[in-house]
Amino acid sequence: MKITELLEIAKYVLYQGQTLVPYSSNRPDTQNQTFPRAFWLTAMRARNDSNGDRQKVMNWRPDLSEDKVDSSYRYRRVQESFSGFNGFYPTLKDWHDHLENLPQRDQKTHHKDGTRFTPHQIIESVAKNAVKFGIGNCKENACLGFILLTEYLEGIPELSLPPVREKISIENCIST
Repeated sequence: MKITELLEIAKYVLYQGQTLVPYSSNRPDTQNQTFPRAFWLTAMRARNDSNGDRQKVMNWRPDLSEDKVDSSYRYRRVQESFSGFNGFYPTLKDWHDHLENLPQRDQKTHHKDGTRFTPHQIIESVAKNAVKFGIGNCKENACLGFILLTEYLEGIPELSLPPVREKISIENCIST
């Protein structure tokens, strides 16, 4: 396969990934991340808790489209409280801190029938979650890129590109 064809495939995968997962809270300067994106990513990655606090947040669906958000945004108060909060109304930052203290979601290791997930299925699960919530950082975007590549091994008719005959490998840093 020619290098120009590989570059076209890479551009196509990049475009599809950005379309499916349009938001990221990655910024070179971590102090300038947009708070709604950082908040939503934290909520997406948190494990469901017995009090239903994460589920409350997952029903909110914040606007992630702004690249710049006023710094006071994180101090807006919400009328919904989380377990153990002893104030009047918590701020979005209070909620964010609470969600950060919840354990991250466990990677599923087994199907309901008891068979183990394959590494490919784990990667696919991370990618589906990123698409579902519209946000992802390094891990989520890498998983989505890999899944898109494996889907387009038969060629990309829109670009008149031939099937990929080379083996695609990935270094998996996601625990299995």
